[in-house]
Amino acid sequence: MPPLRCASGIQGLRRTTSFPAAAAPFHSTAHLTKRTRPRIHLRKRSTPTPGPWWKPFELTEAVLDLDSYESNYTRPYDKAEEVAQTAKWKSDPRKDAMGKRIDKLEADYKDAKKKLEIIQSKSWQPWRVTDLDIMTAALQGAPKRSGRETQDVDSVQLEVVDKNGIPLSVCEDDERLLEWLIHRKHNARPWRLGAEELSRLLEEPNNAREFQRLLSRFLTSGQSHETIANNATAIATVISDALCRLERPIELLPIINSFNARCELHGYPMGLPLCHEGLRLCAGAFKLWGLQNYIEHAFSHRYGVEPVVITEVMRILQKEVLLRESQEKSGVGSDLQSFEGPRLNLRTWKFKIFRILTGAPKKGNPDKTKPCFRKIVEKKPDEQELNDVYQELLATVRPLPQDMVDMDSRSGQ
Repeated sequence: MPPLRCASGIQGLRRTTSFPAAAAPFHSTAHLTKRTRPRIHLRKRSTPTPGPWWKPFELTEAVLDLDSYESNYTRPYDKAEEVAQTAKWKSDPRKDAMGKRIDKLEADYKDAKKKLEIIQSKSWQPWRVTDLDIMTAALQGAPKRSGRETQDVDSVQLEVVDKNGIPLSVCEDDERLLEWLIHRKHNARPWRLGAEELSRLLEEPNNAREFQRLLSRFLTSGQSHETIANNATAIATVISDALCRLERPIELLPIINSFNARCELHGYPMGLPLCHEGLRLCAGAFKLWGLQNYIEHAFSHRYGVEPVVITEVMRILQKEVLLRESQEKSGVGSDLQSFEGPRLNLRTWKFKIFRILTGAPKKGNPDKTKPCFRKIVEKKPDEQELNDVYQELLATVRPLPQDMVDMDSRSGQ
C-alpha cells in the first residue's frame, strides 16, 4: 500500500483535499489508486407534448386494410366487413362530387344564357354596374340580412348576377365573377340611339330602377350630347310623361340635374317640359340651390314657364316652410338639416326662399337682380291665383331689414 502524501488528508482527482474518513475507509484504499470520472446527474426529460396545431385523428378501416395487405400478421376480418368495404370502394367520392358540380353548372349556365338573351335584346340595359348604382348602394347602405349568412336574393351581388345573366356557380369565387364581368365588358354593343328609338326605350321600363339605369346609360354614352342637341324637345317630353308614371319620381332628381349640367356644358336647351319637372322635383326635395339653377336656365333660354308650374312650386315651398316652423316651435330639430350641406336655421332658409322670389342683386351691378319668380309674376298680372300665392309666400318668408343686411353681408353681396 503506498504511503499517504499528507497526514491531514488525500488529494482528490480535482486536486482538492478531503478528509480520509470522508474519502474512503482507512483499511481499504485500493480504489483510490485508479482514475474515475465523476458522476454527472442529468434531469429526467419530460415527454414532448404536441403543438397546438396538432389534431388527433383516427385511422380508417381502409387504411388498416391497406397496411395489412400481404402480411402474415393481420387483424380479424369477417365477411360482413368485407362486403361493406367492397360496396364503399366501388364508388369514387371525388368523381361523384365533380359530376354533381358539372351538372349544376350546366343547369345554371342554361338559365343564365336565357336571361342573357333577354337582356341583350334590350340595347339600353348594360351588363356593367354604373357609377350611379355604386353611389346608390353607398347611400342606402348594405341590405338587411338575417343572423346567419344565407344567399339572400336581395343582396347586392346576387342582384348583379341575376340582372346580368351570370351563372350562380360563379358567385362562389370573387375572382371568377370579376373575370366574367371583364369578359362581358368587351362584348358590350355600342350605344347609338336616335330620338325615336330612345322614345321607344323610355316607355319600356316599369319601375324607377330600370328607368334610372336607362338614363344613366344614356348620359354616360359618348353620343348623348349630340342626341340631346338634335332632339331635346322630343326627349324631354317623353321623360316628362315617364316621370308621371313612376311612384317616386323624386328619385330621378340626380338624373334630371345631370341632364341640366350636360346641357349647360355644351350650350343647348334641355327643353321646357324637362325644366318644369326639374322645378317640381327640386321644390319637393327642398333643394333651393337646384331650384335657382333651373330658374336661371329657363331665363337664359327664354322659356315661357307655365304659371301653373310656378304656382305649384310656390305651394310646395309654402307647405315646407310652415312644416319647419311648426317643428321649430315644438322644439323638434331647431337646426334643420337639408340635402345641401351644413345645418342651417329656419331664418336662413327663409332668406334663401326670399331671394328666389325677389331676386338677389348681381355682383358688381346692384341695380340688377338675378332671375327670380318676381319677374315671371310681373309678366302675368292677369293670373290671380299666381299673384295670390306669390304674395302669401312672400309675406311668410320676408325677413326684417336688419336681418336682410346681415344676410347679404354674410353671402358677400
